Amino acid sequence: MTKKSNIAKSEKLQAVYNELNIKDDEVLYLTIKGVFFDRILNGTKKIEFRDNADHYWKKIANFDRDNQYLGDKPLKYILLQAGYNPDSPRLLVEFDYYAWVNNVDNPKELGKISVSKVNADKTLIEKEAKIEGFEKEDEYIALVLGKILYHETFK
Repeated sequence: MTKKSNIAKSEKLQAVYNELNIKDDEVLYLTIKGVFFDRILNGTKKIEFRDNADHYWKKIANFDRDNQYLGDKPLKYILLQAGYNPDSPRLLVEFDYYAWVNNVDNPKELGKISVSKVNADKTLIEKEAKIEGFEKEDEYIALVLGKILYHETFK
């Protein structure tokens, strides 16, 4: 495996990055449970959810010292890894957009998201959030996934 940032990549994954001209700062790296990984792989899960926490916000947006939102990071892809082991399976997917939702009827608009896009996908977001255990009144970040570009397994 080669290491060219904080994300260790196999030679094959690095070749995909090179072929698609992907820069490390365009990739959001997330670990997920295998069951969710499998649903994304088989096409039944189109949205990855994260709690509305500073940790996740700092992965997708830039903030000043006073924690004021400055703008989105230049993310175009999400590298999902099913587990924490270096040989865990991975998916490289296109990153469509994110939505900060404090309830599905009241999405917030920040950076990469347009409320009209969320409204168009509201039913899908609400359905997926419910499957993952979020209640309608919960706050969360919905990361809408695009096409799978690469699937990697080591076994």
